Amino acid sequence: MKTNPDVRQLTTHTSSDRTEETKKKNKVERWLTSSPKNRKMLDKLQNMWEWSERTDNKWDTERAAKRFAAMMGGSAGPPQTGDGVRLFRIDPKPPVARIRLKTFSQIAAALVLLAGISYVVQRLRQSALQKEILDGNKNFVIEEVSTKPGQQVSLNFDDGTKVVLNSASHLRYSATPNGSRNVYLQGEAFFAVVHSRAHPFIVHVGNEIIKDVGTKFDVSAWSDGANTRIAVVDGIVSVRPDSRTRKGIVVLRNQYCVIDSVGVITPPTRANVSWYTDWMKGELVFHGAPLSEVFRQIWRRFGVHCVVNDRSILSKRLTTIFRHRDPPQRVLRMIAVSLNLGYRSVSTDSVEFIDLRSIQVHSDTRGAAIGS
Repeated sequence: MKTNPDVRQLTTHTSSDRTEETKKKNKVERWLTSSPKNRKMLDKLQNMWEWSERTDNKWDTERAAKRFAAMMGGSAGPPQTGDGVRLFRIDPKPPVARIRLKTFSQIAAALVLLAGISYVVQRLRQSALQKEILDGNKNFVIEEVSTKPGQQVSLNFDDGTKVVLNSASHLRYSATPNGSRNVYLQGEAFFAVVHSRAHPFIVHVGNEIIKDVGTKFDVSAWSDGANTRIAVVDGIVSVRPDSRTRKGIVVLRNQYCVIDSVGVITPPTRANVSWYTDWMKGELVFHGAPLSEVFRQIWRRFGVHCVVNDRSILSKRLTTIFRHRDPPQRVLRMIAVSLNLGYRSVSTDSVEFIDLRSIQVHSDTRGAAIGS
């Protein structure tokens, strides 16, 4: 076989450019007629060229020419076939960025799905519990009672149980012929329960279950608070999380316990539990309470939102009692005086508490609307 022609001449021969010099064309023709294998090689190259023109992919022709030339010249590279030729397809790079974006989108979608599943499972658990309670009772009624800020409602059940619902609270309960007694609370309520061994009185608060054993007790479970508190005035209360992995506790008279946001129950502690029930007399009782909790209670009682110009103010603590006849202006003024704060009205239903040190610095921008 004669010496192989320059690969550039071969590729030029297969192209549609017919302006090449006659001398170069004749050289290629002589090489083709010198051996049937050379003709077969050209046919394969021609097929590959035509196929590449039909595809929509972008080809790195310069890279392909170099690799083909290295193969024809016997330089380092893949071994040749029996025909002395090995064809290579140079694929475009895969869309890596698009694949990664798709992966991230799938991960985000999975996280959203898990959060949704968690919410649905909790709702299904509550629905299943209610269905179990009400199953078999064809004639039942779901009662719901809500209170606005400053309101209190007293409820009398047919069995003699009494419930007092505090301000800004919500209570849902079922009235069934067989005497099932299950209530669902958001907010605060006092329960004076007539005990029945056959029909226990159960308060559902989030994922916790509070069961009476002939009891008077207060439950505080506000949706804007981190903890749930149970204070027993008389009798015994059984408190347990709605979980098989955690043990419940028993709270006795003049004791209280707290359940934190993850369901951990603190051991019962003796206390003057009247502090936790004086709200029924219209009093606001604070014993070392942080201002963040004081402000929440003020909103529930008076419907007034309290804001601050410095978040450090919220960590200040207050110990005092406000009587039921104290108007909101007096309550706000007493808080300001007790903690060396100023305050001003920022709208019809909100006030801003300000550290007096900042008033001295910014007195020119505060004006005369600040009280103390």
